[in-house]
Amino acid sequence: MDLSKLMACYGFGRLLMPNGISNVAAQASISNGVIGLLVGTACIVVFLLAKVFKSDDPAGALPEEKDDPVEEGGGNDRDGAPAEVLVEKVVVYAPMNGEVVDLSVVPDETFALGILGQGVAILPSEGKLYSPVDGVVSSIFETRHAICLETNTGAEMLLHIGLETISLKGKYFKVKVQAGQWVEKGDLLIEFNLEEVQKNFKMYTPVLLTNADDYRMVQILKHPGPVKAGEPLYEARR
Repeated sequence: MDLSKLMACYGFGRLLMPNGISNVAAQASISNGVIGLLVGTACIVVFLLAKVFKSDDPAGALPEEKDDPVEEGGGNDRDGAPAEVLVEKVVVYAPMNGEVVDLSVVPDETFALGILGQGVAILPSEGKLYSPVDGVVSSIFETRHAICLETNTGAEMLLHIGLETISLKGKYFKVKVQAGQWVEKGDLLIEFNLEEVQKNFKMYTPVLLTNADDYRMVQILKHPGPVKAGEPLYEARR
């Protein structure tokens, strides 16, 4: 773009006149240049005023559009998990064959008083521990006698094979899964030599919901008596 012509449009600088143009034409051109100067100046003033009033009057600006949050299933849980996985009820199934007993009769106050959580205990009839829920293996004890699970609905569980079996330091126990692994209800978690372990240890096996305080109630579904792996033990409601 020719800068001299651009400046001439607003009356700035010297207007370039071709040879042979009369003084009248020149004067007319100058007058047009002056008019152009005034018009250009007015445009600049209007532009500046518009900027000033726009910055000083935020109320006149259009509000910024924002997407309204969409709530699903009543919002997010405490851990920020997707709301669609937060359920009102979780059912815990028997992780082994044997006999169900109340936690209150377990001869260890840590379990009997519900210090570690609520649930029931099982006296196993065979040396296999299965997953009572769908979830992730959150941790495995180094001594392999206990395992923790966490479901995608927020339930946290502890399965503890026998009492004081930590002193075996893993002897007679074989873990079939690893920490961080996703398991389904009924998947084999641990095998153990029941015959050997029960020679020196009481085999009460608590099946605990360790975050029971996050639930409104825990209802026992399987009362004391024989139980098969996979049968409902109890349910927790928020």
